[in-house]
Amino acid sequence: MMKATILYRTFLSVFFFLISLSTASAREIDPIVSADWLEANLSNPRLAIIDVRKVEYYREGHIPGAVNIFFRAWSFKRGELYSEMPELDDLFEMIGSAGIRSDSWVVVVGKTDTDQEIVHSSRVACTLQFAGVKSVAVLDGGHDKWVRDKKPQSTDIVRPKPIPYKSKVNPAMIADKPYVMDRLKT
Repeated sequence: MMKATILYRTFLSVFFFLISLSTASAREIDPIVSADWLEANLSNPRLAIIDVRKVEYYREGHIPGAVNIFFRAWSFKRGELYSEMPELDDLFEMIGSAGIRSDSWVVVVGKTDTDQEIVHSSRVACTLQFAGVKSVAVLDGGHDKWVRDKKPQSTDIVRPKPIPYKSKVNPAMIADKPYVMDRLKT
């Protein structure tokens, strides 16, 4: 378990360091937050917690105030390409349905049992940053660590008041197929 935590922290640190270079001046929270930080900020009105685990896990228990939007809503297969984002209108609608504004502090929470699950939280965080949310973080150790640390859990289904969301996207964060194919030639 310790090796997985170290791998998780290393992966996220490098990943978010590279991503946050372009948004460093606008960021108001660290790219990786601890369970203690999150617990201390649960009542902050700017905080939005996105739980990307399957709905059955969410219903068994989640961080108080967390909204469940399963990972597959953020990333899916389209044609022969994996990890495609929703269309921009759909993405903005999903973000707004979670009550997120571009100035929200968003913490993405997922499972950490497998390498694939570890990547899910980071992928959603990057998608939110692409969509213009400036302060996005991943919970260090995910929901698994939250439970191990005996932090409070809830079984209340959270349905925030939807708000209109519109923002300027950051296209530099996306590598499309032509970009990748061109780089494979060199």
